Amino acid sequence: LICPAALRDGTWARFQDRYRIYMECLSYEQFASDVQIIGSSGVNYLKAGLNEYSLVVIDESQAFRNPGIERAAALRKLLQGSPQKRLVLMTATPVNNSLWDLYYLLTYFIKQDAAFAHKGVVSLRKRFAQAQAEDPTTLKPDLLFDILDAVTVRRTRNFVKKYYPNDTIRAPGGEQVTIKFPRPHVHRIDYELEPMLPGLLQDFEEKVMPELGEPELSLARYAPDKYRKGHSPGPEPSLLGLIRSGLLKRLESSPYAFANTVRKMIADHETFLEALERGSVLTSDEIHDLQEMDGDEAFDELLESLNTLPAGDFDVSQLTSAVQNDIAIFRGFLEVAELVTEDEDTKLQALLEALKDIAQKAKAEGLGEPDTRNKRKVIIFSYFADTVFWIHRYLSKAMETEPGLQEYNGRTVSLVGNTTSLGATREQAIFGFAPESTEAPPGSDDDRFDLLISTDVLAEGQNLQQCRNVLNYDLPWNPQRLVQRHGRVDRIGSPHDDVYIGCFFPDDALDRLLRLEDRVRLKLAQAAASIGVESDVVPGGPTAEVVFAGTINEIEALRREEADLFETGGEDPRAHSGEEYRQELRQGLENQGSTIEGLPWAVGSGFRAGLEEGHFFCCKVGDRLYLRFVPSDVDDVEGVITNTLECLRRISCDAQTPRYVPDNLLASVYDAWSKAKESVFQEWQFLTDPANLQPRIRPLFRDSADHIRRYPPPTITQEEVDQTVEALEAPWGMRIERELRNAVNAASQDPHEKSRVIYEKVNELALEPFVAPDPLPPIYDDEIQLVCWMAISVD
Repeated sequence: LICPAALRDGTWARFQDRYRIYMECLSYEQFASDVQIIGSSGVNYLKAGLNEYSLVVIDESQAFRNPGIERAAALRKLLQGSPQKRLVLMTATPVNNSLWDLYYLLTYFIKQDAAFAHKGVVSLRKRFAQAQAEDPTTLKPDLLFDILDAVTVRRTRNFVKKYYPNDTIRAPGGEQVTIKFPRPHVHRIDYELEPMLPGLLQDFEEKVMPELGEPELSLARYAPDKYRKGHSPGPEPSLLGLIRSGLLKRLESSPYAFANTVRKMIADHETFLEALERGSVLTSDEIHDLQEMDGDEAFDELLESLNTLPAGDFDVSQLTSAVQNDIAIFRGFLEVAELVTEDEDTKLQALLEALKDIAQKAKAEGLGEPDTRNKRKVIIFSYFADTVFWIHRYLSKAMETEPGLQEYNGRTVSLVGNTTSLGATREQAIFGFAPESTEAPPGSDDDRFDLLISTDVLAEGQNLQQCRNVLNYDLPWNPQRLVQRHGRVDRIGSPHDDVYIGCFFPDDALDRLLRLEDRVRLKLAQAAASIGVESDVVPGGPTAEVVFAGTINEIEALRREEADLFETGGEDPRAHSGEEYRQELRQGLENQGSTIEGLPWAVGSGFRAGLEEGHFFCCKVGDRLYLRFVPSDVDDVEGVITNTLECLRRISCDAQTPRYVPDNLLASVYDAWSKAKESVFQEWQFLTDPANLQPRIRPLFRDSADHIRRYPPPTITQEEVDQTVEALEAPWGMRIERELRNAVNAASQDPHEKSRVIYEKVNELALEPFVAPDPLPPIYDDEIQLVCWMAISVD
């Protein structure tokens, strides 16, 4: 069992004793640094040999969505060997930035791109690309329903409420309690940005993100290729859009975070000019698939100087002028931001009043200690470490003199990474804040803190439901992140009937901020489309202008203090899992089983108040089941809906829904069935042609396979060479491609050495040869058998 935070020996022993099972529990860090994973420099954390484990369970597994990180490589190594290990990935948020997050989680145990060909999915990677393109506003995997239904167990809040209303669960103290969720409430906290930073936002817009024309801030230091001799104009590198977006978010977060970032960038630009004077150009690699743009670490990575090129290849005069102009712009920004003191920060003042309200409400509602204390506990989240420091420094002073905040004085701690403000360990800060819900061990179970200020290091894997208040200090650019944060307090077993989520909004500048971010995403989307980028360049992907429109809707809903985002956990309540549909089917069979089983094939029915007028059909070819929905207004087979989940949504009803089949739908059912049957026939015929079942191999993998054929490493057998070639000639995604490209680029010029590097990278990534599915046998259209149909009408 691999968890994001190491469990204490005492807690783990109690867990094993309670459930009478034996497992080993390691943190991500322990697991990835075990001696069996990284060699002699590691530590003996695992108690048995790698091949002795049969089941691996990963908690908060979304942390493994990037195959290039260290822990991902460690997991792949653990999963290798014999006998084959079973893998369970547990996560509440498998999709963070795009559907590709989910794809790469699945590839840890689904090694074949054609694994779901029997469900009509010839290529797993191609289906994910289609889903990402066709469902950009929600990033919900509707087109992936058949795949996910086969490999996931999904338990949403709504599902638990509906099907387990009176079930019990063991509480931290060991007693059985009825499963219930607290009610979430959203509170908007307004502040004014313009009076605090007069003119800065307008200046920022004009120089960094103008509505028309090129921005004056060139960011040439991060994209010097534009000044390379013989360079032909092309789309702006996505790196620059990421930097612009990161600057905007820091500007909204706090003047302190913005000023520190700008100061760092000025120093970086000055270093660039010094290197240029010495005859070198520092370059940065473009980062496509950035995972945490809202945080500090990834942004700092964007600003790193990674390579050096000779200045003679560039127009040094123009490049120098552009960088000097950018420095002047940055200094103008810095001059305004540095003038803001903590006492002049309108956002901090709004935070102060919000904390007073929480403390006052807790005092009015509380039933004495510890109830009052638990009700005034607050977690303040910010994306950025600088903002956390800014908040803590201000509050520490204010608590000494400000009426209404004395309860928090001396009971406040901040956490950034593993560093706390009081010199305590991260574990001590968490235990001291919520000793009851974290089941703090003896000696660490004193209730020490009522206010915890943190980056998103606490947004996952923590039981903090002893607290009932979460304040999101930054604008919710990524609403899904808010769902993760809220999940720390909105948990089964919470002692609170209600939990409260505060969201800060720059009321006078919100529309402008959203408009600026939208411009960045639109420009990035256009650049991605022009060069055929498949993966995301910012969270939201190639269709980012549409994605962000959906994000804006969620932000506006939070601004209206609507709690739907937290009630549903970010899920569309209509987007049932397969298990939910099976639960409804079980209930139907329990009540009407004999009647349903006695119905003849091709029987029909209907109801009113559907999502769209049309006909639904369920049919079979041999053992294969097909669902189709034919809208009334489609003229040909191209308009037939084949997505399983979309079909099921259109026939969703309940036991009280009256049967109704209007004359027009009854008269047109045969024509609709003809279209549905043709749709099924075309899908079947496509899968009969072996040529349609072959993978599309990207050039890098094809070239790497050819290289190994020509220059096989002398230290491996011909069988290993053949297996490596077959593994390369498979349809791998962009994140895997980036890992291989980095390895190839870093290899020496010796061809055999380059082959060895390719061979080792293929093994490290656990790439397996592609196995094409067997083509289907040809059929006649009369072999498509109708099981049942429904006529759906609307009001």
